[in-house]
Amino acid sequence: NGKYVISFLMRFCIMGSIVFAVFAGVLMFVLNKRLGMSYFDDIHTLSSLQDRLPLIFLVTGLFQMSISGAVMAILSLYWGHAVSGPIVRFRKGMRSVVHGKVDEMIFFRKNDQLHDLARSFNNLQKNMQTQKNQLQRYIDEADRLAADCERLKKGSDTMLLQRKHADLIKIYRDMERLVLERGTVD
Repeated sequence: NGKYVISFLMRFCIMGSIVFAVFAGVLMFVLNKRLGMSYFDDIHTLSSLQDRLPLIFLVTGLFQMSISGAVMAILSLYWGHAVSGPIVRFRKGMRSVVHGKVDEMIFFRKNDQLHDLARSFNNLQKNMQTQKNQLQRYIDEADRLAADCERLKKGSDTMLLQRKHADLIKIYRDMERLVLERGTVD
């Protein structure tokens, strides 16, 4: 989903900008401490820095890159966990559905991504559980009617047998409709 990618990129850019601004501020602070005493002192400081400026930029650049890289790595792990954790839970939920356990819901942490996926999956599981329960009621009713029909075959009440048989056919049609019917997921 595009909103997750945009959210991640925004966080990444904001954190990179903050880290860059902090280290640029530290460098300015260090330079400003040495400058501003007097014109001749500033000229002397700048000329002495001019020879060491490439080394200073190299060292501060490497320091800045290593610190910002560490911060970005930590934040990437945190944000990656917010996406991968729900995917692992979703996969576990799918396995439970495959094994016939449609009553186990998926719950995500507050900061996790993909909440809409979990909501849809949980609605699907609720619909499947409802259909499973309805199918079990139909099976129980069909078993009861079949037993009544068997008992009535031995007797002489053909009207009652025909009515029970018609009820049994209706139950089988309802079962077929339920099995063929597709539930919707919000």
